[in-house]
Amino acid sequence: MGCRLGALRSVRRKLGALRSVRRKLGALRSVRRKLGALRSVRRKLGALRSVRRKLGALRSVRRKLGALRSVRRKLGALRSVRRKLGAPRSGRPTATDNAASDHRQHIDPAAARLRVMNNELDGKVALVTGGGRGIGAAVALRLAEDGADVALTFQHDQQSADDLVDRIKATGTRAIAIRADSADPAAVVAAVDRAAGELGRLDILVNNAGAFLLGPVEQLTREDLEQTIAVNIRAPFVASQAAVPRMPAGGRIINIGSNMAERAVFPGFSLYAMSKTALTGLTKGLGRELGGRGITVNLVNPGPTDTELNPADGPNADTISGLTALGHYAAPADIAAAVAFLAGPDGRYITGATINVDGGFTI
Repeated sequence: MGCRLGALRSVRRKLGALRSVRRKLGALRSVRRKLGALRSVRRKLGALRSVRRKLGALRSVRRKLGALRSVRRKLGALRSVRRKLGAPRSGRPTATDNAASDHRQHIDPAAARLRVMNNELDGKVALVTGGGRGIGAAVALRLAEDGADVALTFQHDQQSADDLVDRIKATGTRAIAIRADSADPAAVVAAVDRAAGELGRLDILVNNAGAFLLGPVEQLTREDLEQTIAVNIRAPFVASQAAVPRMPAGGRIINIGSNMAERAVFPGFSLYAMSKTALTGLTKGLGRELGGRGITVNLVNPGPTDTELNPADGPNADTISGLTALGHYAAPADIAAAVAFLAGPDGRYITGATINVDGGFTI
């Protein structure tokens, strides 16, 4: 009997030892599972570090691409200045090529300068009507230099329009030239549609195209009246009407008028002054109507500007300059600078306003 009890106790001890071993094995398995989990965490951390390194590399590439774009724009600006300093004057425009078709596009070398590119209009698309020459061309180029893609309309001079498109593309932005007669409402609407379609959107409309027909009131014809109204009044309305549905909040409509709407110091300007005065009403009315949609509408009235049909060295230049407070003509780039300000973010709280860029002609 004693031998059996001893054997039982020995079995019990062995069973206890086995249970202890099993517990230790369970503990080891738990440790292995934890080690596996730790290794998994380490792998995930390694993957995260790899992702962070790749993101850092992508950011570096983006910075380098941004620097390259900046260099391209600056090189474009340098080429633009070189062309302005060395480019010969081109032929005379027709009456409907731009809002100041009595002007020529000429940059005074003394006034030419390199501007630091601010890229304030990156991602924006602008349409400049009558943008092939004069003030319109200067506006188109300035908006491009500020980062906008630009569509411009012209009526006759394909070569000048193509040359301007090349200059705009040299700044690193996109550009297209659209032949359109601003006296034809269907052509105006088609130009808006094409600009938005090819460039992907429309943020800025500059109504610059215009007719400049002068003469004593009794000598002006019915055709002169209809042409002036069609180009100077109807076209800005129709272009705005077509552009507004495409414009997002932050859109800009900028009309180009004339200081003659406020001070007609010479005879023969009655028809032209009447048509440009109508833009004041359009600007104020649209400014009120579109304000709730975040779209601003403003009017820029140029004064005497050194362009083809009103050169700063022309026979009447001294008399005209004497009517300004500053005593000299504007360069087209001076008008373009005002338009660029209104088109940019700093112009966001200005609407329904008239800005006279005329050297004090109207004071």
